[in-house]
Amino acid sequence: EYTLRRGLVIAPGASLVITGDEVSSLKLSQDYNGIIVNAGKLYAVDSEIIGWNEKNNAPADFTYEERYQHRPFITAWSRSETFLGGNHISSLGYSYQKSYGLSLSAGPEKLESGTAHIAKRPEGI
Repeated sequence: EYTLRRGLVIAPGASLVITGDEVSSLKLSQDYNGIIVNAGKLYAVDSEIIGWNEKNNAPADFTYEERYQHRPFITAWSRSETFLGGNHISSLGYSYQKSYGLSLSAGPEKLESGTAHIAKRPEGI
């Protein structure tokens, strides 16, 4: 079981593999903005991926009135590759563009890192 407490970008040419044999549960922290943005390749098989509220030690559930409150999410940009099978995915997303839970979306022409390095456009499908 792991908890992601930061934003994770899967860069073009990079892959993230999540399998139930190694990661039975991946909790994306609501309290610390755990999100995944895929511009490379994401493989997730037979695992649980869940938005997690660490303060309440519970899933990051919400009511209609709380729909604009940040919750963890996974977004895959154009030309990335996302392979999912046999997973339990829950408590992700909120009402804001590209943050709906599990989203396949058009991505930017260029990716910039904190060092202002310009990466190649994502490749894939």
